[in-house]
Amino acid sequence: MTNNNESILKNADFAYMQKRMLWISVERRRAFSDESIQDHDGRWLASKLSEDVPEGEFRFYSNSVWAPEVKMEVLEELGLTGVIPT
Repeated sequence: MTNNNESILKNADFAYMQKRMLWISVERRRAFSDESIQDHDGRWLASKLSEDVPEGEFRFYSNSVWAPEVKMEVLEELGLTGVIPT
C-alpha cells in the first residue's frame, strides 16, 4: 500500500521532505505524513487529493495532531508566510 501511495504522490508532483518525514506539494497546498500514507489506502489518498483547499490555507494530513507551532515551522521552511495551516 505504501509504495502505491508514494507512487500516487510522486505522480502528483509531491516531494519528500526527509527532515519532517512529509510528502509536500506547495502548489497543491498539502502535506501528508509518512504514517498517514502507510496507514490508509489509495482511495483515502485520492479523496484527500481531490478535496478543495481554500485559498490562503495549507492542509496537513497526519495520524497524530500536530502543534500549530510545528505546522508554522514547516510553512516557514517552505517560504510560505501568511498561509494558514489546517
